[in-house]
Amino acid sequence: MAKRWRLEVSSIDPGGPRRTVDVEAPNWMSAVRAGRGSLGEPTEIPRGASCQVNPDGRVSVIAPSERRNYLLIPLAPDAPFHPQPQVLAPAVTSASGTLLTPSDELIPLRSKDTEPTEDSPIYYHERVYHIAPGVPLEVMEKKARAALEELKKQFANGPRGQFHNLVVYDHAFTDKPERPALLVLQWKDWRDEVITSWPLADSAAHGIQVSFDPMGDADHDERLSEAYEACEDLFFIQDARAGLEYATHLLDELVPSELVIGALFVRGGKLVVEAAVGSPELLGSALPLNQGLLAVALRTPEQVSRFDEASQNPYFIPEADGGSEHRPVGMLYLPLVANGTIFGLLRATNRDPGPRYGDRDIEIAELIRKQTALFLAERCS
Repeated sequence: MAKRWRLEVSSIDPGGPRRTVDVEAPNWMSAVRAGRGSLGEPTEIPRGASCQVNPDGRVSVIAPSERRNYLLIPLAPDAPFHPQPQVLAPAVTSASGTLLTPSDELIPLRSKDTEPTEDSPIYYHERVYHIAPGVPLEVMEKKARAALEELKKQFANGPRGQFHNLVVYDHAFTDKPERPALLVLQWKDWRDEVITSWPLADSAAHGIQVSFDPMGDADHDERLSEAYEACEDLFFIQDARAGLEYATHLLDELVPSELVIGALFVRGGKLVVEAAVGSPELLGSALPLNQGLLAVALRTPEQVSRFDEASQNPYFIPEADGGSEHRPVGMLYLPLVANGTIFGLLRATNRDPGPRYGDRDIEIAELIRKQTALFLAERCS
């Protein structure tokens, strides 16, 4: 059943125009796309955008590439409805008429310094900050890199094995963050390079391009909406294995499969199955990285690999790819790779005569793959 929504679009830059349009759509994903279409914009979610779904049903989307903010508000059935675009007043100004701009300073939230242990022979230094919403990303990154350089200078005379982790959020928090970090900078002295990641921009609607077919995409939009919201919840889980199990069940729920497993990378170059839906006998088993369809999938490790008629593939090895008794027809391999490092694997299987996986399944699986990889990168580093 269609709901009523109001989409408000404003500029990230102070003083820019604000526009609204009311739309009817079955879910927030369809509403954002329909609203953008009504405003004459491309209907797909902007690449590199970040989404936040609030408990009151509001959805905020920040699209740095387009310098725009989007706010989607659910409307009551009897609320005034304006299907034609409306132009509103520009951004807020102060009493003196000066445009209000947010401070671009990094505000410290917490710090952590640990000595090497038997399990982790590194010196770990973490600094967590928050910054006001609306600060341009390039300004934020410049500030963060300057803070990282200060951290490196602070421990420049320390022993080898230094790992610096600098994290920036768009909100302050006490115990747990409300959503993933805006920016993460990591530096290891044995590599001497800064690894940059944008967790929030890679979660929710981040970087996923969706074609718009109002007649045929309603169910797919619903699945995408569920996937975005569920992936946000993933980052509130503290334990890597618990998060992997959550992602395994999420993949099984949103991409219909008979068998789904989740595996973690362990020392010795193996993937050990830690979660399994439909195939509990695989728990604790090890998957070799250099055999079977997994080895093929790892040739392109930062994307989902789909294998149709998998058991007929010349690279298929029963011991590595799930056992001959499963007679896999459709298989999806989701390498959990972030910043060039493999942390684990998700694998979905449909047996003969089960259904094959389609392009829409791949789209949802890719979202789950990206977010689970980022989650494990945070928890396992």
